[in-house]
Amino acid sequence: MTGLCNRNGRNTVRFHKRSWSVVYFISGNVSGEDFSLMDSLKSSLQENVNLRSTFHSLITIAFVPEEDVVSAFELLRDTIPDNLVNLFDYVEHNYARGRRRGRGRQVPIFAPSTWNCYVRTLENLPKTTNNCEACHRHLNTLIGKFHPSFYHVLESLQAETAKIHNYIEKLEVDSRHHVKGKNVQISIQDYHAL
Repeated sequence: MTGLCNRNGRNTVRFHKRSWSVVYFISGNVSGEDFSLMDSLKSSLQENVNLRSTFHSLITIAFVPEEDVVSAFELLRDTIPDNLVNLFDYVEHNYARGRRRGRGRQVPIFAPSTWNCYVRTLENLPKTTNNCEACHRHLNTLIGKFHPSFYHVLESLQAETAKIHNYIEKLEVDSRHHVKGKNVQISIQDYHAL
């Protein structure tokens, strides 16, 4: 659960294990554990321009070359306000450098190679997995069951394949009449190349 706990009269931040979206409250005597992450983050960022600027600077680390992530993080760390130390510690331990272990460091839980977008940005590739999520959602909708049998999945995929072939034939007819233009012709050629 993500939330803010009041321990020993001091506000601390709790993080959700699967996300590095964090809440950091600048001030106030907030206690309890049921807080809306987005509302808290939004209000905190709106109230303090310096906090917003630093938070956005932290996000931009994803767009520096992978080999420069640690040095960029260190440069940012030197300029942060005192109230963001916990946030930067969390990002450092889990995303940038890993936790200290003896004289060295552990590998971070999410190494920069898994989240860095520098090369993807240069190559105009998507920086998110939204297309994969959309495909997964489409398959779930297509199949319509949580635990389908093998034959149900097979029949659903065959029906979808027939639908796609019909759609391609329609595009080929439309492209001959110049309804869709060059993009349709290119997509049909790409499909037939497969």
